Amino acid sequence: MPELAELKLTADYVNRSAKGKRFYAVQKNPEHKGQLFDVPFNEFIIHTRSRGKELILFLESVDNQDTLPIRMTMGMAGHFRLTRTGEENKHAHLKFMSRDGYTLSFVDVRRFGKWKPKETWSSNRGPCPMTEFEEFKQTIMDNLDKKVFDKPINELLMDQSILMVLATTYVLRFCIELMHIHLCRLAK
Repeated sequence: MPELAELKLTADYVNRSAKGKRFYAVQKNPEHKGQLFDVPFNEFIIHTRSRGKELILFLESVDNQDTLPIRMTMGMAGHFRLTRTGEENKHAHLKFMSRDGYTLSFVDVRRFGKWKPKETWSSNRGPCPMTEFEEFKQTIMDNLDKKVFDKPINELLMDQSILMVLATTYVLRFCIELMHIHLCRLAK
């Protein structure tokens, strides 16, 4: 499941691919359960940011400063691909058409990825350990007396309101192999 570093790379890819392009339409694959939405602009540019397990596409009007945010999660294997229009991957579920004959597509073979227009960052996730480290550290310190810290480490790692995106195979492997931490041990 793409998160943290993978989503940062995805955001960088989208920003590089969309740079200098003007987009005019969005198409949704009818096979995907994702919400179809209207873009209230005739032309727009795209830029994006990532945070933890989420990515936000910002569709910004060329005519004024109006912006439509779209919060996305990548599912198990979602990613973006820039292709010539008409050469999109058959698993492209959300397509952004540019004036210069290219399409920026959200491709997701397994269809677990989701998008929500007019949404920004989820409120039920804690601070990102990569981009908001001080807030992340403070959240842990402020919550040490909470019941979740009385649980085993593996259960604590699943609490996204405190430890956003730390329940990954990377962290688990680090804990087990390098730190020799038994994950069933109590967190405190």
